[in-house]
Amino acid sequence: MSNSQFRIIHFVLPFIFLCNFVSHSQDHYWYGRKRALYVAAGYSGGKRIISGIEIYPQDSANQQIHVKLDILEDWVKVDSATFDLFLDTTKHELITLDDRKYEAIQYRTKDSGVWINFEKSQKYEHTASNGMEFIYWSCTFATVNYSFKNRFKKYQKMLKVYDEK
Repeated sequence: MSNSQFRIIHFVLPFIFLCNFVSHSQDHYWYGRKRALYVAAGYSGGKRIISGIEIYPQDSANQQIHVKLDILEDWVKVDSATFDLFLDTTKHELITLDDRKYEAIQYRTKDSGVWINFEKSQKYEHTASNGMEFIYWSCTFATVNYSFKNRFKKYQKMLKVYDEK
């Protein structure tokens, strides 16, 4: 084996292992993303209520996320808040939508005043016409829940399910 063939193997072999590791380690929705956006809408007292939550992962393992919540009435911002939430692996959660149940993962604040259930990520694989394979994760629904003392509790019934945008 010549020196040039040996160098190519040294370059290609680690690259193959790295690609294989990355494709198997992307088992969570926010892996490698800077943010995600979920939106819900409803009516209250004749006003259109819209809420958006922006999700910002805080670590590579997605154990902690930063959430920015905005509430709009007739497209005018009336309230907002930010929360740091932590992955809670102690509970098995479900999101119910149109009589179907979806497995969910839960993030909550340390004081459990706010918790968000995200539909458990589903893996999708796609092969392009050039043979290149793509793996991505999708999570479509979320529910935002508040303790009885939270000022956003009044929106919980009208803003039942948030959709990813």
